[in-house]
Order: sequence, then C-alpha cells, then structure tokens
Amino acid sequence: MSFQKQKGIVLLTTVLILSLLSLLILSQMQMVFLHSKALNQIVKKHRVFYELESEAKRIAFREQEGRCLISEQDPNEVIHLLQKKQGCSFRHKKQDYAYLVEELGVFPCLQTRYHNETYSTQHLRINIRATGRYSAFLQLRVAKLAKLENCQLDKPSFISLGLQSWRLEET
Repeated sequence: MSFQKQKGIVLLTTVLILSLLSLLILSQMQMVFLHSKALNQIVKKHRVFYELESEAKRIAFREQEGRCLISEQDPNEVIHLLQKKQGCSFRHKKQDYAYLVEELGVFPCLQTRYHNETYSTQHLRINIRATGRYSAFLQLRVAKLAKLENCQLDKPSFISLGLQSWRLEET
C-alpha cells in the first residue's frame, strides 16, 4: 500500500472513532437528561403529597360545618364527588384544592388516654384533592377526643390521637 492510501485509511479510521465517541457522549447526555427529568417529576409528586398532607391536617383540626361536612360514604364515591367539584374549595400557594370532611362518628371501643383520663375517640376522614398540572387525591383518617362512652366489648383498644391511616391516589 502506498503512503497516501495509508494516510487516508488512518484519517478515515480516526474520523469513524471520533464519530462513534461523539455518539456515545450524546447518548449519555440524553440519558442524564432523562434521569434529571424523571427525578424532577418525583420531586414534584412528593412536594404535592406533602402540601396535601399539610392542608389536610389544617382542615382536620378546624371546626367543620355546612357543605364541607358529610356523613360517612364509600371512599371512592367521595373521590367522584370532588371530581364533580362538590364540596369546599380554596387556593393556597398557587394551588387549587377541593375537600370534603366525613364524620365517621364516635368509636367507644377505640379509646385513648389524655392527661391520665380515658376518652373515646371521634373519627373524621379528610378527603382533599389538588388540581392543576399535577393532581392528586389524599384521604386521611384522624382520631380526636370524644366523651367516654361505654364499650360493649370486654376490652377496649387504645390508640393514639391524630393520624390513623392515609391513602394517596395520583390522577
């Protein structure tokens, strides 16, 4: 082979290797971009969840009345009610919320101790929905103090006050 042909092959090989390296670098940059985008979405979901939880707790310890307070219903039915824009709504930090509070009643056999006295517990289910770019639905079951009522069971169960359970549904 002549010297000129060898220079041409070396040049062609160098160009091919550089092109291949460039493609690898571009694909890795795209992978980093996709990971960054996925991470941002996860962070947004967590932020919305924590904001929903904060607003739901604020609602739980307020006096409830009017169209915001309903009797116990199927949890999935309450989701449909909020999707139909029934219930109460408010705006906080550029986010719209709709909510309903379900009165679940007093549970005589679910008791708590507070300042060395025994109480029954009253339960509420807070249903709150965030709407906007990222919408989600959160249900919290909360226990509050209630006047001690007679438990028909042999032994009542003791629970702590506040949050009992939660359910998050992303829409």
